[in-house]
Amino acid sequence: MNVEGITALVAAGAAVLGVGGAVLVGRWQLRAAVSAAQETARAGIVQAEATYRAALDAARATGNEAHAQWLRSSRRDAYAAFLLAAGRALEVAGHLADDARVNKVPPNQRDARTAELDAQISQLQNAAVIISLEGPDDVALHADGIADAALAVCYSAGEQFACRVAWHDLKALVSEDDCPEPIKRYYWAAVQLHAVREYGSGDVWRREEADRSDAVNAACQALQASRIGLPQGLWKVADQVDDYVGGTDETLAWDRSEMVARCQSRRTQFIDAARTILGPPEAVANP
Repeated sequence: MNVEGITALVAAGAAVLGVGGAVLVGRWQLRAAVSAAQETARAGIVQAEATYRAALDAARATGNEAHAQWLRSSRRDAYAAFLLAAGRALEVAGHLADDARVNKVPPNQRDARTAELDAQISQLQNAAVIISLEGPDDVALHADGIADAALAVCYSAGEQFACRVAWHDLKALVSEDDCPEPIKRYYWAAVQLHAVREYGSGDVWRREEADRSDAVNAACQALQASRIGLPQGLWKVADQVDDYVGGTDETLAWDRSEMVARCQSRRTQFIDAARTILGPPEAVANP
């Protein structure tokens, strides 16, 4: 082989080696580029996940705070409505019993007045149910105490109203010129029991004869005997008059006064518990 041939072969071999090296370098560069792209993709995914978690946490925090604010507002409204209902029930009950005592409730207004009391009782009961739903248990427990005492006041006032208006109705009947004699006899027997029963001695009908004075026992027997000739239409009135002159009305008045005081005490406890749950005013206004 001449010199030119050898030179050509050497050049061709060098060319082949150059092509192979270029291919290897290209592969290395491709692998590096792919690896860099994968790392960039992984970093992007990590960043995206972190951004998503942060957004989700922020949304949850905002939702929780919004729910807490809504719950505080709902409870505050329920607590206020309950206290107003309890106060109104006590007011209506007190006016009803006091007006009946001084005969300030005309017959044509009695149904409306007792219906007003019944409406307040229903309102109070409904408000108490809402408190039990809104919670928490500590506040609901104090609310139950208020409701029980206030309802006892209302029921006592209703019974007082019934026996007081019955007494005034009986006196009105007796004042008529044509009042039947049996009604007059019953009336004077009732007056006698009312006179001999000592004020503050309580309900004579709940006491044994041995625990009552002879004068009271005699008056009780006379009153019961005088009912024999009463018209059937007056039997219910007579039952209520018996309660009035026998001291049931007086006992109801004591019970009502005690329940009003208990209501006030429970009200203070309720407000303290509610303030603990709701937090200070500025915390509610600016959470």
